[in-house]
Amino acid sequence: PGALALCRAISERIAADRGAALFVDYGFDGASPGDTLRGFRRHEQVHPLAEPGLVDLTVDADFGACARHGASVPGARVFGSTTQGEWLQRMGIVARLEALLALEDITERQVDQLITACERLVDPAQMGERYRVLAVVDEGEGVPAGFAAEDRVVAPPPDGV
Repeated sequence: PGALALCRAISERIAADRGAALFVDYGFDGASPGDTLRGFRRHEQVHPLAEPGLVDLTVDADFGACARHGASVPGARVFGSTTQGEWLQRMGIVARLEALLALEDITERQVDQLITACERLVDPAQMGERYRVLAVVDEGEGVPAGFAAEDRVVAPPPDGV
C-alpha cells in the first residue's frame, strides 16, 4: 500500500509541476510470484524472523499495480514496466561496453570486470529479469528513453464508466 501511495503521489507531482521519475527495483509485473518476503543478514538470505532486529527485510515491488496507480492520474503518463536487461539494451549498454573495450589503455583485468558487470546487469539469470524499470512523465513529454510507445500503461476507466 505504501508503494502505491508513493507512485500516485509522484505521478500527481509530475502532472502538476512537470518532470519525470524512473523506478528501478526488483519485482514483478502481473501475477504475484507468491510470497516475496525475504530476510538478509551479512549479505546472506536468511529466514525473515531468524534474528528480529538484525535481519533486513525486503519484498518484491508490484510494478503492475504501481503502473496502474500512476497512470490513473490525469496529466501523468506511465511507461513499463520492462525488465532491466531489456531497458539497458535499449539504452545502448552493449554499444557502451564495446566502446570501453576498444580503449587503447584498457587492461585485461578491466576487460573481464566490464564484461562480468554487463552480464550481471542484463543476463536474465542474474539481474536482467529480476529487476524492472518503470517511468512516469508528464503528458507534454514524449516516450522516455529506454521505452517504446507500446510500453505505455493506460489506466482502466473509473468504476461505472
